[in-house]
Amino acid sequence: MPITAITTGISSLSIAGTPAFACFISEFLMFLGGFEDGVLNGFYYVTTSMMIVTTILSLAYILRLFGKIFFGSPKSKKSRRLRFRW
Repeated sequence: MPITAITTGISSLSIAGTPAFACFISEFLMFLGGFEDGVLNGFYYVTTSMMIVTTILSLAYILRLFGKIFFGSPKSKKSRRLRFRW
């Protein structure tokens, strides 16, 4: 399933906000606005920092999902037979 793996990888990196993909621009502007407004109100520093941590965690679980689906081994004997029959 190489085409599915490639499209899933691209969409996963986009959702995680990796640079050079569509969602990066919106996330970067949110972080930038949060830190600029944090000068006036310290609360924005805390919430923006929490958003950055959440973005890093989302990248971690999306990469884990991608690795388990496309590079993991089947768990049951039945799925192993189906996999190697092709």
